[in-house]
Amino acid sequence: MLLNTLFVEECESTNLLLAQKADREKLPEGFLIHTDFQTAGQGQQGNSWESARSSNLLFSLLLHPKHIAIDRQFVLSQAVSLAIRAVLLRYTNAIQIKWPNDIYHENKKLGGILIQNSIQQNFLKQSIVGVGLNINQVEFSSGAPNPVSLRQITGQQLKREKLLQELYDSIMQYYRRTEREDFTSDYMEGLFRNRGFHRFRDSEGSFEACIQRVGNDGMLYLEDSRAKRRGYYFKEVEFIL
Repeated sequence: MLLNTLFVEECESTNLLLAQKADREKLPEGFLIHTDFQTAGQGQQGNSWESARSSNLLFSLLLHPKHIAIDRQFVLSQAVSLAIRAVLLRYTNAIQIKWPNDIYHENKKLGGILIQNSIQQNFLKQSIVGVGLNINQVEFSSGAPNPVSLRQITGQQLKREKLLQELYDSIMQYYRRTEREDFTSDYMEGLFRNRGFHRFRDSEGSFEACIQRVGNDGMLYLEDSRAKRRGYYFKEVEFIL
């Protein structure tokens, strides 16, 4: 059973609500806020997030990762995405992590993660981990190019409360391992399009490349079809789906 949890029927954003609550009062690590509907849900760098009311999982989790130095902060993103992938693989196959931390089923987006960090003396002081997962939604109307829900994949309506508990437990287990473990190989194994050449696009145009590795700071390293090596941070390159 989830402890230290707040449920609200509707809010602007669970990340924003949790940040405001953490500013006002001392909250324990692992405190979680979840909602049935967000009026201004966000993805990475301000992208909007569509979610039908009472259909999906929308939650934010408070962590105090003071053991994680800022030069390896991407380990937190790896841990959370791997934790979510581990749970979803109990329900279906072909779950992958699209760099940096979108959750994909084959070529369709099942969910996303937004981590907002505050820093103190070269270490992470506080992290708010926001997660949106399409669970029981069957129609998408926002014009997003490739959404999919777990219900569409499995053909079954899922119990959101049970799934939330499983996700929470998995995230906390992976998080506790960040103090002593490196997730590079596991992350690479679960990465979307981690083998072979695929189409990408940057500010100069489209090209074919294969993924070489992902750095501790989250940089994606590619090698194109002319054997040229390229490095990109988020939003500097995109997959051509």
